[in-house]
Amino acid sequence: MELWIRSQDKTKLIKINFIEYGKYNNIHFINGFSTNGVDNYDLGIYKSKERALEVLNEIHQRLINLQCLEFNCITDTMRKQGMDCVYEMPKE
Repeated sequence: MELWIRSQDKTKLIKINFIEYGKYNNIHFINGFSTNGVDNYDLGIYKSKERALEVLNEIHQRLINLQCLEFNCITDTMRKQGMDCVYEMPKE
């Protein structure tokens, strides 16, 4: 299973291996690390920890859905929604 994430500013499309929440000077952000485990990328900035974790939960759910697709338990709803392996970081 692989997940690609489009950054919030739409300038990056990265195959992600590891994602983390972080905070610096009241800025809440989500960083992603590429599959080589070394390069990290700013994926999105949010006003609160709660919002950043909400986005992280959406990514988590996408991974669950993709795993489900891999095991061939795709539903008609998922097909209609065009479920794929790219997650776009939402704006604030």
